[in-house]
Amino acid sequence: MVDFLAENNLCGQAILRIVSRGNAIIAELLRLSEFIPAVFRLKDKSDQQKYGDIICDFSYFKGPEYYESKLEAKPELQDLDEEFRENNIEILTRFYLAFESVSAYPLPEHRSTALATQAAMLCVCLYFTPSILHTQQAKMREIVDKYFPDNWVISIYMGITVNLVEAWEPYKAAKTALNYTLDTANIKEQAGRYAASVESLRPQVQQLLKEGFLREEIVLDNIPKLLNCLRDCNVAIRWLMLHTAESAYDPNNKRLRQIKDQVINDSKYNPKILFQLLLDTAQFEFILKEVNIKNNNHSLF
Repeated sequence: MVDFLAENNLCGQAILRIVSRGNAIIAELLRLSEFIPAVFRLKDKSDQQKYGDIICDFSYFKGPEYYESKLEAKPELQDLDEEFRENNIEILTRFYLAFESVSAYPLPEHRSTALATQAAMLCVCLYFTPSILHTQQAKMREIVDKYFPDNWVISIYMGITVNLVEAWEPYKAAKTALNYTLDTANIKEQAGRYAASVESLRPQVQQLLKEGFLREEIVLDNIPKLLNCLRDCNVAIRWLMLHTAESAYDPNNKRLRQIKDQVINDSKYNPKILFQLLLDTAQFEFILKEVNIKNNNHSLF
C-alpha cells in the first residue's frame, strides 16, 4: 500500500482512486437497498389502490408513452404523482445519482473519455512489457480498438501529454495497430464530429447561462438533460485541446505536422471560440455543483 501512495507512483495512485470510487458506489448501493420505502413494493392493498397507477416496474421501459399518456389523461393522477415525488425526492435522487455514478459517460462517443485514466495507465505499463509493443499485433489491435479508436494524444498526468504517433513509432505492432485511427478518413470523421459539437453546444450553453434560466427547480427537474450537455461540452473541449495542442506535435516531424493541420482544418478549430466554450462550461458546471451541494446530492459530481 505504501508503494501505491508514493509520490512518484502515478499509476498506483490512479488505481487507488478508481478502487476507492468503486467501493464508495457499492457502499452507497448497499445503504440504499436497506432504505427503500415500503410503498415502492406495493405490498399493502391500500398502497396498491392509491399508487398502483403511478408506480411501475421495468415494464415501463417497454412502453413509456403508454404510462405517460395515462398520467396526462387524469389530472388527479398528475397531482398524486407530484405529491409522491415531493415526498420521496430525497431517496429517489440518491438512487438516481448512485446509478449515474456507475454509468458515467454512457454514450458510445464518450467511451474514450470514460476510459482515459485506464488508457493513460496502460500506456505507461506497456513500456514495462515492450514485447507487446514490438511483436504482439493482435493484442495491440485489441488495445487500440478499445482505448484509442478516436484519439491519439493522451494526458498522462496534469499537463503531461503523449502523442502516440511519435511514442509508438519505434514499436512495430503498436505502430501498425494505430494506423486505422490515423487513417485520413477517420481523422476527418472525428474532427468533424467535434466541430459540429462545438457549433451546437455554444449557443445551447449560452442559453442555459442566461440569468434566471438555471433556477434550482429547473436544474432538479432536468438533471439528466443538463448532465448530458455538460458531458458533451467536456468531452469536446478535452479532445480538441489535446489534439490541437502545439506541444503534442513535433514541428520537425512531417507526418505529425500533416495530422495536426488536418485536425485544425477539419475541426474548424478556433482557439477563441474553444476558450469561450471552456469558460461557459466552467460556469455551467459550477452552477450545477452549487445546486447539487445545496440539495445534499454530493455524489452527482
